[in-house]
Amino acid sequence: MSKLEKNVIYMDYAATTPVRPEVIMAMAPYFEAAFGNPSSVHAIGRRAKSALDNAREDITKILGCDEQELYFTSGGTESDNLAIFGVVRAAKRKGEGGLPHIITTRLEHSAVLAAIKELEDNSEVTVTYLPVLPSGLVALEDVEKAIRPETILVSVIYVSNEIGTVQPIQKIGEKIKEINSTRGSTIVFHTDAVQAPEYFSLKTNELNVDLMSLSAHKFGGPKGVGLLYVKRGIDLLPLMFGGGQELGMRPGTENVAGIVGMANALTIVSRNFWKGKAEKVASLKAYFEKSLTSKLPDIMIVGKDTLRSPGISSVVFPNWDSVSVVINLDLVNICVSSGAACSSGSQEKSEVMRAIDLQSPYDGGAIRFCFNDLLTENSIDVVIEKVFEIISRGKK
Repeated sequence: MSKLEKNVIYMDYAATTPVRPEVIMAMAPYFEAAFGNPSSVHAIGRRAKSALDNAREDITKILGCDEQELYFTSGGTESDNLAIFGVVRAAKRKGEGGLPHIITTRLEHSAVLAAIKELEDNSEVTVTYLPVLPSGLVALEDVEKAIRPETILVSVIYVSNEIGTVQPIQKIGEKIKEINSTRGSTIVFHTDAVQAPEYFSLKTNELNVDLMSLSAHKFGGPKGVGLLYVKRGIDLLPLMFGGGQELGMRPGTENVAGIVGMANALTIVSRNFWKGKAEKVASLKAYFEKSLTSKLPDIMIVGKDTLRSPGISSVVFPNWDSVSVVINLDLVNICVSSGAACSSGSQEKSEVMRAIDLQSPYDGGAIRFCFNDLLTENSIDVVIEKVFEIISRGKK
């Protein structure tokens, strides 16, 4: 994979990953000889269309879905917005029942929370935010309790992009299916699975999801391309209008090179999943957490005893503001973040940290350390030593 500058240690893989060399090679022809518009009928256009079809077929095999259930987007944010606004708009067009009701969590990515807040602020929906346990999980029984006759959508993140906790998506989906079988209208279940591909199953039938969002740059693909899985039979209206691309759901000339790269990256990830990459990365994280705790026993590892992504460790340093730690680490060439990359420059505490409601002296925010098989124990030792030096300087 791509090489970093000398002496830089990158531990922000949940924000973005380097594009794999194999992916760059797979994409290259679609910037050059096969640059055609896949909607064109001439030879170069047909070549682009063939690449698009092949990429779609490869991805559907990994997701276990039909080709007609897959829509390419510009990334996770667009996929989340299409899922949420699309379901609400479809429900409002039907005009059934009262004001549509959505169930979600404060653990969601801002692409989900901001979209729902926009609908809520405009009095287009009512919203229930599920309580969050100190472990960073939501309880299945709370999902069931929150459901009303006018509930149309449940959106729960698969793997937290900030703290790495893994929600019981399969069980939530099963419960929603069970409830749907006894009511006249369908509750749609969406999950933002952007952080899941490298370490968890994406089989849509196993997860019991109706909608699922992915973004290529989180698993070795290019930025600017993602997808939304939409189960057959789910009513969804588009956000944009124009050409008939993506069965009219997402008009606009497809990003052929990006889609080819995403399919290639997802194929590599699915193979590595079975080659034990998760175990290797998990061992690096375990080594980091054990070593750091031995040096700084007062730290808090959020969700430590909960199922978490092997790639994410969320650490709170007592009496320290998280942004200060990030800046100090950056000064010694260590790249980490304080929560989601979309808002890590903000001084405001994230929604996730508010939801978990950590008390003083652990209320300064968390640092997200991310792991990848590109890291080594030696580089982790350097990080631990630098963290220890910074924290040992005193209270901030």
